[in-house]
Amino acid sequence: MMDKQGFEPSWLPTAWLLISVGIVLFALFVVSMIGYMYYGARKMLFSIQGDNLVITAPVYGRSIPRAALKLDQARVGSLGESPDLKPIRRTGGMALGQVKLGRYHMADGNTAYLYIHTGGQCLLIPTTEGYTLVMETPQPDQLLASLKAR
Repeated sequence: MMDKQGFEPSWLPTAWLLISVGIVLFALFVVSMIGYMYYGARKMLFSIQGDNLVITAPVYGRSIPRAALKLDQARVGSLGESPDLKPIRRTGGMALGQVKLGRYHMADGNTAYLYIHTGGQCLLIPTTEGYTLVMETPQPDQLLASLKAR
């Protein structure tokens, strides 16, 4: 009869446990970030504070001086109706269903920052900084009028 003897590394079971826990924690982090971005996009807010247009959105919020907005070229439209409203490539943003946040290349070759939740009526405002803002609001005409009035 042959007797087998040997040693199993004592760290091996601990390593597998740590790797498993790490993978689960990473997956939870990714899922929670996606949830934060998706549900945060439902609460996007566009406001005028002083002489700035302030966009409150998860990760991609910003404050833009009114002087940087080309309000005389601003217009209202729907996503996809013309090349400047047709996103073709995301270059720094997120897309989940109808939600689109962040920097995109448009079909006309320009760069735009999209703040879209359902794909309804959008306000397009070109800027002097080389990009266009595309913001979905319930009343885009009212926001444009408020920006022009100040």
